[in-house]
Amino acid sequence: MFGAVPICYVCGVLADKDYEKEIEILFGRASNVFTVTPPSPRAMKSTDLKAAIKERFPQLKVTSFDSEDGIEKAMEAAVSQNNPVVVCGTLTILARVKEWMNCNNRL
Repeated sequence: MFGAVPICYVCGVLADKDYEKEIEILFGRASNVFTVTPPSPRAMKSTDLKAAIKERFPQLKVTSFDSEDGIEKAMEAAVSQNNPVVVCGTLTILARVKEWMNCNNRL
């Protein structure tokens, strides 16, 4: 879809899902991955997701955002790369991403 253009990912997952398969499928062409902790009691911490991604793709640049405003900070970092951004993982992060996009005139 994007050819040879590097792709940035913002990803947050639930710990009880098959996140290892998601990592395998999604991040083979990633230039950067920004991990976040979803707003859910079932959330995987962004640092744990980062470790799982680095285990499979050790050369990949992965940055974790674990703070309360981590989703917003991850979006700012991803957009600053001037490449396509893919938001993936659990749907629980999408409301915050959409809110960030509305506040920053990105829609």
